[in-house]
Amino acid sequence: MAKYLLIGLHNAAAGREEEFNRWYDNQHLYDCLATPGFMRAQRFELDDTQIIQGSKSPWRYMVIYELETDDPNATLDALVERGRSGKLVPSDALDPNGIFIVLAKPITPEVTPKQSAVER
Repeated sequence: MAKYLLIGLHNAAAGREEEFNRWYDNQHLYDCLATPGFMRAQRFELDDTQIIQGSKSPWRYMVIYELETDDPNATLDALVERGRSGKLVPSDALDPNGIFIVLAKPITPEVTPKQSAVER
């Protein structure tokens, strides 16, 4: 099985942050994780502290789903079908204009820190 990350960037509808977060944390994550191939998920709130001074993301929230599948198209099609069939409960607390979703696959193994020649 190949591993993929599905990364979603999104915003809550104006004035509906609490409702949005409650829906996402208690409903949407589990609805998505019921899709075959979806293994794990974690949500993040984007921080204003950035490497490039003055840059600011247009999104407030990020979710990362870990997928394991040999057919990412079929896995994503299954997610879309769950939405069409009503198995993904929607919320109008999600800003429909504030969504960006991308699928990524690793091209290197995980890399961990190692001591530099100076530290040895």
